[in-house]
Amino acid sequence: MSDGVLSHVNLQLVDSVEKASAFMSWLGQSREILGVDTETAGLKCHRDRLRLVQIGDMNAGWAIPWDGWGGVALEALMKYDGEMVFHNSRFDIGFLRVNSGMQWPWHRTHDTLTMSHLTLPTLPHDLKGLGAILVEPHATAAQRLLHEGIATNKWD
Repeated sequence: MSDGVLSHVNLQLVDSVEKASAFMSWLGQSREILGVDTETAGLKCHRDRLRLVQIGDMNAGWAIPWDGWGGVALEALMKYDGEMVFHNSRFDIGFLRVNSGMQWPWHRTHDTLTMSHLTLPTLPHDLKGLGAILVEPHATAAQRLLHEGIATNKWD
């Protein structure tokens, strides 16, 4: 993706106090909208584990492991007072609410899954598929490599 439209994006893993501090400083900067995503160990928020919270914008992305650093993600989401966008907000926010008990600011929440169904009904509605069509054609490359690795190595 070195020549793609996302090649300028700075990606960081929050795994130290220094990175958490840098993330919170970044979060305090002005931006039009904030993207939020979760990675989970399954599909049921009352049963399965929340593994990772990802927060970013057009220039940076921060991956925050829930175990050990979830408090950083929660503080960020509670303090941030701007608009947030999710793809399938019901899923992600379900995991965030079950794991934190926080009240969610639905009035500042946008859902690209719902938007895609309404505005682009003939396109695929999965995040990577839409991303490949609308943003960056290479968006599905990593997913394809992951699926190949899973099949080759018989990972579960």
